[in-house]
Amino acid sequence: MCLHRLDPKEETRQVKYGYKVFDKYRGWLRSEFFPDGDFIEYETWMVANSGKLLQAEISEEEYWSGFHVFTNKKDAFVWAQKGQVVKKVLVEGITCSGTQHYSGLYRKVVVCKRMKVLQETIKR
Repeated sequence: MCLHRLDPKEETRQVKYGYKVFDKYRGWLRSEFFPDGDFIEYETWMVANSGKLLQAEISEEEYWSGFHVFTNKKDAFVWAQKGQVVKKVLVEGITCSGTQHYSGLYRKVVVCKRMKVLQETIKR
């Protein structure tokens, strides 16, 4: 998942939580874009492997890799496909924000270094 375009740097630094889309497999959560990765544990801070410098598709600005988290619940549900779930997450260490693009969908996200998936069920 790559950003389509970056936003001005100060715009979303104050975000404390957001919404993340996950694949669900036998009651466990897995990353939407890394399905072969580890299962996700609830209520545990995870640290992103932020060692990769990426380039936004349109603006060509560079940003560090990290967890892409939707800032709006509705956007997360629009993004989610059949069999996927949306979970509320706490975020820390936001490095940038921007627009996410995939299959004609454009949605607002923040990229962060740390994320904690909350166990509560999120409904549309």
